[in-house]
Amino acid sequence: MVKKALFFLLLIALFICVFAVLENDPRSVVGSLMKEGIPAATAVNFEVKLFGFLPVGDAIVENKGITAFREENVYNIALIARSKDIFSKFFKAELKVSSYVSPESLLPVYYKESIKINGNDKGVKEILYSNSRGIMIADGERIGILPGTFDPLSAFNYVRQLDFDAVKYFDLNINSNQRNYIFRGEVDEIIYRLNNKDIKVWRLTGDIRRRDKDPGHASKVKMWILDNKNRTPVFIKIASGRMFYSARVSHIK
Repeated sequence: MVKKALFFLLLIALFICVFAVLENDPRSVVGSLMKEGIPAATAVNFEVKLFGFLPVGDAIVENKGITAFREENVYNIALIARSKDIFSKFFKAELKVSSYVSPESLLPVYYKESIKINGNDKGVKEILYSNSRGIMIADGERIGILPGTFDPLSAFNYVRQLDFDAVKYFDLNINSNQRNYIFRGEVDEIIYRLNNKDIKVWRLTGDIRRRDKDPGHASKVKMWILDNKNRTPVFIKIASGRMFYSARVSHIK
């Protein structure tokens, strides 16, 4: 009886390992997108998984196009992330982020972040950026920032727009919580042979850490981006401390 139980547990563990490998293979993600054709995406939906196999949430990143902010024309980039409905009886979380960026420099002008947990507001963060003056204003406080500082969402947008044929290395400044962070990494070209076609994908490998080199605030990031007009991100891995998250494209529109 004990042997049967151990064998059953081994089969479950093997299934989880195989499933996790398949789910965390960017090639399989690109292949699934190819079946329906890849549209010129303005909104990308992701399924977020803990440790690469446990579904914990869904997120959508959307380019809402040009809008007016303080009499300026800016790009509005939005993110909405929610926990899975399966957890709603005991835990429900929602994160909304909006970043307004300059169409010319792609640097942020305004950033807003709000969090709800179990239906209760957990605060709103609003930041005004003035890279030309080297400051950002958060909660009425002026904070010095480094040249070319991004918020996390505008940094995600900026790095997707780089000319990867010419740029193989990136080094960005990020600040949205009164601490200066660095997002530094490199770019590799990958060719997937799918359906008798060569599909070019760019893999970004980097790390995010505080400029003061505090080891307790560091994450490693990998991102796979299609070499298409919209530079569609198809797969993201984030490792922070003992936690590992993956975000796999579930829908594009």
